[in-house]
Amino acid sequence: MPIMTVRNIYAAFSVIMSLLCTFAWANEPASSYGEKIGFAKGLTLSFPDFTLEYAGQHRTSSEKYPRGFLFYDFKVRVRDVEKSISWSNGTGEIAPLDFEIDGKHFLIELQRSDKLGPLKENQLVVWQK
Repeated sequence: MPIMTVRNIYAAFSVIMSLLCTFAWANEPASSYGEKIGFAKGLTLSFPDFTLEYAGQHRTSSEKYPRGFLFYDFKVRVRDVEKSISWSNGTGEIAPLDFEIDGKHFLIELQRSDKLGPLKENQLVVWQK
């Protein structure tokens, strides 16, 4: 009968954990269009046609508006194509951001959805156009 060494136990544990993680990732449901979805920096959301990752915020200002505008930055990916998009409420008009990837058009909403109402701080809604 073989003796289970710490090294063998660790190797077996590593293989089992890899399989479990692969199974969990493969069966993770995709985010749906038209639903309120939470987002966080570094978290990748998988939609049927692309992935969306929140990259952070940046602020820009101008002479006409020295207080500046706060932008929420995202990376949109389809296969080997990556595109950066940024949403802002500008001077207060909360409107969806229209973006295109892989020949398809989508809308992303933050702070307020035209159809679903107010959104929490780290929530968004994506619509297929």
